[in-house]
Amino acid sequence: MQLTKIFSVCSILSLAAADVAPKATKNPKRVVAVADFPEKGVNKFTKGYVFFSSPTGSEVKVHIDFTGLPKAGGPFYYHIHEGRANSDACDDVGGHFDPYKGLTECPLVGDDGACQVGDLTGKHGWINTTCFQTEYFDSYLSLDAKDPAYVVGRSLVIHQADLTRFACANINIATKEQYKQLFGTDDAFDDSVEGPTPADSEPVLPVLAAPGLQPESAMKYKSGKSSTEGESRDSVILLGNSTVPVISWAIRALDSPIYCLLVFLLPMCALLVS
Repeated sequence: MQLTKIFSVCSILSLAAADVAPKATKNPKRVVAVADFPEKGVNKFTKGYVFFSSPTGSEVKVHIDFTGLPKAGGPFYYHIHEGRANSDACDDVGGHFDPYKGLTECPLVGDDGACQVGDLTGKHGWINTTCFQTEYFDSYLSLDAKDPAYVVGRSLVIHQADLTRFACANINIATKEQYKQLFGTDDAFDDSVEGPTPADSEPVLPVLAAPGLQPESAMKYKSGKSSTEGESRDSVILLGNSTVPVISWAIRALDSPIYCLLVFLLPMCALLVS
């Protein structure tokens, strides 16, 4: 019970130190974006797509359909990355798409707005099967080219449990042929929709959380529910070195008015948890 309380205090403090993403409530209904696999990555056997639409003009609907995922190496994590994929190593896509500087790991308090915008696994659960299909709504993704959370022109990357990237595809505006495959008809296809992409520049790689750690090494999740029926994760907790997120949260808190409180309490949390 005491450990649970410690985690709760640390989680609330970390949430206070993080920037919370605004919900994207105005999305164009006629824009459909798709990441079509296989495109890049060492694994050419994983096929399928992830498409993004907003049938109501508010939240973005994410539909995922994969076959041929590896039999070993899971559970698998998938994220939107900030850059486009140009190599089979999927190593040129930069870090997770994170326009609002969210937490490296989704918070225990359950506020997806404090997560990185592109951390789809953290918000909606991992994949632990060779064939996977699900759909859900995400309030923090955008199909509006003027919104900082605009996903078109970025990439979607699938990782093994050890965070090795094995498949990736760019997120583009759906072509007429793709639209027909997705919806069975192209009657509602809007050929006036253009797909602006982020400015051509080298993606900024994420800062290492601590010496000796890879950029995504802190993202070890214990999954809640994730299945072909599309159940969302009900819990996400950090595994491994529990002091890493505390350090990053404390650094982020330097610009926060509650800095003094964090400096006092966060080291205590780190010591008690470890």
